[in-house]
Amino acid sequence: MLTGVTEIVERLSEFQLLRKQLDREAGKASILQAAVPVLLGTLWNALKDPMLIVAQRPEVANRLFDQMVTYFGEDSPIYKFPELEALPFEQLTVDRSNVHQRLWVLSTLTESLSRTNPIVITSATGLAIKTPNPTELLEKSETIERGQTVSMEALLRQWQLMGYVNERATEMQGQMSRRGGILDIFPPGHLLPARLEFLGNTVESIRLFDVGTQRSVEEIQQITVIPAKEQIHNKNELGQVEKVVSSLDFSSCSREAEERIKEEISLIMSGHQVENEAIYSGLFNQASLLDFFPSDSLIVIDEPSSIEIAIKDLDKRADELGDEKSMRGEIPRILPSPSHSWSEVSEKLRAVSKKLELRRWNTEDSIEFPFLSAPTFQRQLEDFVDEIA
Repeated sequence: MLTGVTEIVERLSEFQLLRKQLDREAGKASILQAAVPVLLGTLWNALKDPMLIVAQRPEVANRLFDQMVTYFGEDSPIYKFPELEALPFEQLTVDRSNVHQRLWVLSTLTESLSRTNPIVITSATGLAIKTPNPTELLEKSETIERGQTVSMEALLRQWQLMGYVNERATEMQGQMSRRGGILDIFPPGHLLPARLEFLGNTVESIRLFDVGTQRSVEEIQQITVIPAKEQIHNKNELGQVEKVVSSLDFSSCSREAEERIKEEISLIMSGHQVENEAIYSGLFNQASLLDFFPSDSLIVIDEPSSIEIAIKDLDKRADELGDEKSMRGEIPRILPSPSHSWSEVSEKLRAVSKKLELRRWNTEDSIEFPFLSAPTFQRQLEDFVDEIA
């Protein structure tokens, strides 16, 4: 951890002024891009509050995440919240690893905010994509303990509703399997899958095991199983299928397309996975990543104008793609978008009580931090010697 550097930053008069500003209103600062992770890490250490950082593009968010993990340690509660690769309404196969990473971060937030103050880094698109409700996500997660009495069949059915795929062998996150009195499960966010051994309806043991060798690695007392898909529903909500479908306008769809869409929605509600499930997220998910943070969290917007442009561009492309597909009869008219519009995102951001806006260029109302780019010498040894002399 860059203890010496953060101590220097914390003593800067600009840093002290920014802390006072954040106590009263939204903070505004201009700072060199390379110094952003150091400033934010220092703020995080000083404030002891959860922090959400929103960057314009995914590559910027990825770079910032890598820098902060390098500077402040892999053991620090720093998480990357990815966006979905496909555009809203784009019928592409969902990248399960991205879905699992998103669910793991959201579940970690619901469980850890009372114990730690995490940093979550995302892009403008990651912020805009709709998420499950925090309370619903927490309720759908379950912890299985050694000695617990539970039916294996009930667990398998519940895990299926949570998005787990039943395979012959559990090798990847989001998979489960059964062999006699043994259940294997690989929840998102876990490095190793867990093996539950039953005696009747009693969980006799829970062990983590190696996928390659199938050998037990460690015995544990409990395992928390979180959903493996973002469209989460239980069997008591299956009756809502008709209500959801009846609200859709299929007038532009062919009979074949209408039947396919109704079947896919029914399968999602029944816990199955379908290839195009992401386009239906707007029917089931209405929350946002912002909803997972308490009111005392610091929300950092890196280059606000760029964030606005990025989300408005997402709005435009989603609207154009949705209109094009509905005109071709591939989806119902006015199918709810899987992403929040800029007006919805900006409304949520205006309601944030503690916010910091970062810019690369100084403005009249921003605090300018005195960081400079390191000089480059491009093999000019004499210039380097003159610089350090």
